[in-house]
Amino acid sequence: MKKMGQAVKSVRFRILILVTLLSSLFWGVLAGSYFGFSPAETSLMGQFKIFDMNDFDTMMKISIFVGVAHIAFANLVQAYQLKSNIKRYSSLGWAMFVIAGFLLWLSLEDNNQNLQWTAYALFSIAAFARRAIPTS
Repeated sequence: MKKMGQAVKSVRFRILILVTLLSSLFWGVLAGSYFGFSPAETSLMGQFKIFDMNDFDTMMKISIFVGVAHIAFANLVQAYQLKSNIKRYSSLGWAMFVIAGFLLWLSLEDNNQNLQWTAYALFSIAAFARRAIPTS
């Protein structure tokens, strides 16, 4: 670590390594997998397990949620960067559109009418935000 120096890029890279390491460790604890080893459920480390890695449906939902969160966050950051420009509404619309699609998928899978109507409302707002930009 000392060889990397104190340059801005080096500090950012060390922070990236630290965040990646801690999030991987955290996920491993939640999934009950320690370097590929699953301890007995009665042990102390086995009791922290929340997710079952063999449950395909749950893992798929988590994976898609992470992707949706990533795309929505990127669009919200872009909307913040464009805060003095009318094009920010386009980014907000895309963020809402992606979230609405995820909510609709969840609602159809669980047959949840309230979640489905929330998704439709977000789709409507997203379409309005997307169309708020004048075409030139």
